[in-house]
Amino acid sequence: IADYLGTEYLSRLEPRVLRFLRRTSVLERLCAPLCNAVLNGKGSAAELEEIERANLFLVQLDHNRGWYRYHHLFRDLLQRELEEQEPDLVPVLHRRAAAWYEAHLDPESALFHAHAAGDIDDTARILVSIAQQVHDGGRAAVVEGWLDLFDVDERLDRHPAVAIQGSSILAARGRADEADRWLHAAERGVASRRRGVAAVRPRIAVMRAALCADGPAQMRADARAALS
Repeated sequence: IADYLGTEYLSRLEPRVLRFLRRTSVLERLCAPLCNAVLNGKGSAAELEEIERANLFLVQLDHNRGWYRYHHLFRDLLQRELEEQEPDLVPVLHRRAAAWYEAHLDPESALFHAHAAGDIDDTARILVSIAQQVHDGGRAAVVEGWLDLFDVDERLDRHPAVAIQGSSILAARGRADEADRWLHAAERGVASRRRGVAAVRPRIAVMRAALCADGPAQMRADARAALS
């Protein structure tokens, strides 16, 4: 199928159109302002209209012709082309998409693109800002998927704010052993840093008290430390 699409469609396109398709394939959904931001240019509205008229596997997502997506197989092909021909541009495009989504108050999409760009610090910052709200909204599986991104190598130790957030959510899910492991990662992360962890310390004390691993006397002391 990829060979067919490449032969019958991509090979016949003007370089300008093919470049637009290839570079915007990093996006799950497309609109003109977002494409302009990702491409660092203008004219995306006209490009999208032309692509829609040419029937190039562009699926309309609303009645106002504001949002679109590529057919999944077509997008897969475009992403492969992008990885092969412009690999250094991939993280740049994702970084621009993350910035646009964050500016337009869509932190979940921003998180996706920040991670795809390899910007782990930004991914951690966005995750911490929205994880509890998303979890409490009944989408615990989504949050656990985000947390899994950090449960590799020593990434938890390097991001104690994520570790303590994960500990809290795992405890709420009834997974005490995992909550304790993430709590210890947060403690190691705080111990190895002097800056940027002041807000994490009281949350660590709260979780120590909540898990009550060392008996009620220590639980009381941890609660008092958190309050202080």
